[in-house]
Amino acid sequence: MPSILPFDRITTTTITSFDIESIEVILFSSARIRVNLYNSNGDRFDVTYVLMSGSDYTAWGNDDQYILQFVANTLGFTIFVPEPVVPVDPVPIDPVPVDPVPVDPVPVDPEPVDPII
Repeated sequence: MPSILPFDRITTTTITSFDIESIEVILFSSARIRVNLYNSNGDRFDVTYVLMSGSDYTAWGNDDQYILQFVANTLGFTIFVPEPVVPVDPVPIDPVPVDPVPVDPVPVDPEPVDPII
């Protein structure tokens, strides 16, 4: 096997969501937050940690949304809530009146005729 000079191969993965798996709290000081990152297939492909300390830690209080927004801001993400899909009522189609087509009546013999043999 031949040796080569080091070569950097770069792969890009699009992050579409994240969740917080755990938070390690150092009382009155900081919190270390474990964050799972997911791709568009919903597969976890990476784990990272975010440290919250100082005034950010003090401002946290008991608001879980604060933690989510803090993590998103720290990692450069934008949280958005998709607009709900509102079903569209189909446009009613007015039936077009159709005139009946006149049909000639089929002649019917009043009496059966004996076949000629």
